[in-house]
Formats: sequence, structure tokens, C-alpha cells
Amino acid sequence: MGGTSTGGASASKPFYLFIDLGNPMAMNLQTVGMAFSTPLLPDAPDWLDVLEGREPPGALSPFIARVLSSPSMRKVEAAAEAARRRYAPNAPSRTTALFAFRDLESVRLVVDRHGWDLRQVQEFVPNGRIATHRVDMEFMSAAQAAADRQLWLVDEESWWRGYWAGEPHPEAIALTCLDSSCPQPASLQPLNGEPIWEWLIEGWLRPATSSSSPK
Repeated sequence: MGGTSTGGASASKPFYLFIDLGNPMAMNLQTVGMAFSTPLLPDAPDWLDVLEGREPPGALSPFIARVLSSPSMRKVEAAAEAARRRYAPNAPSRTTALFAFRDLESVRLVVDRHGWDLRQVQEFVPNGRIATHRVDMEFMSAAQAAADRQLWLVDEESWWRGYWAGEPHPEAIALTCLDSSCPQPASLQPLNGEPIWEWLIEGWLRPATSSSSPK
């Protein structure tokens, strides 16, 4: 089971982050030499209000900029954030957290299963106290794939409760149409593959001294 922890998380074991330094919004890594989660920035908005269109976003992380450009991603992330506030209010929010992996096996699973660029991987260690929460990212992958096809979760509460509880994803996902124009009826679809454990981090990370991309 996953859970939220706060403190100096095992500085001897690095976190692996996918960092696209070709994106100008990731330039803080080159200017301050660290990665940090955006709750540390002043005047941060209520991101659930932003996702649901009640508040303008202000400054955007690369992740949130991508979310706001996609109606289906907005739906998924708004649902995840609303559920976090119900089931894991002390966990770092996906809207502001750093996304990381704790082992190279997880990194390679992401690369093989989802096509992420292995060359973007960098090693980081905590710089002071951080808050972390471990989740199976395949909950999000399955929900996003459904929303992209105009489908949605039949048992939404159970789905998000399992995600924020740090459980592995179920063997199947029950989906229904988002609206009457959707051609596919409600169905139970199998989910394959082992969990991919992702860490949501609030705080500062610094590059590991022996940082290098995994081969």
C-alpha cells in the first residue's frame, strides 16, 4: 500500500525524473540547479478551480500547460484532484507535484509501455525535507485513455479511492459513454501489465552528484 510521508526520504536512493530541457518552462533546472514543486511558488491558485474553469491559471508548469490544452486531460486531472481532497488530503497534489520514479525498473517500464524518452531521465536526491506519495500511474493512464475515447469510469469513487490509497490497478476497468453521441456501450475492459509505481513529490530536489541517464 502506498502512503504519504514527510521528511528526508532516503537521500542515498535517488529519484528518477523525466526532464525535457528543450521546453523553456523547465529552465529553472538550469537557472537554479534544482527541481521544485510549484506549491513553493507565491500566490499559487486553487488548481481545482483552474481545471474546472473557475479561476485563471497564472504561471504554468509544463504539465499543467499540457493539461489545460486538452479537454480530456482536464477532466481526468480535475477528477483526480477532487478525489485527492476527499481521500488523501495530505498527499502532494498532481497539479503541483514533481513526478518521479524510485528505481530503474519502473523507468524502463514507462519507456517500454508508454514511449517516454529515456534520454530525458535525470537522477535527483532530496534537498531538505520533502513530502511524497506513491501511486500506480496506470490508474491515470487507463482513465486518460478512456476519456480520450469519450468514455468514463462507471465506479469513479472506487477508482480514485484505489489510486490515492496507493493500490495496484485492478485487472479490468468498467467504462461507460460520456454522452449520447458516444458509439460504444458500457463495457468491462481488461487492463494488462504490472503496476508502475510513481512518486508524487512536494519540495526541492537537487541533481545527484553522480547523475547520469540510465542506459
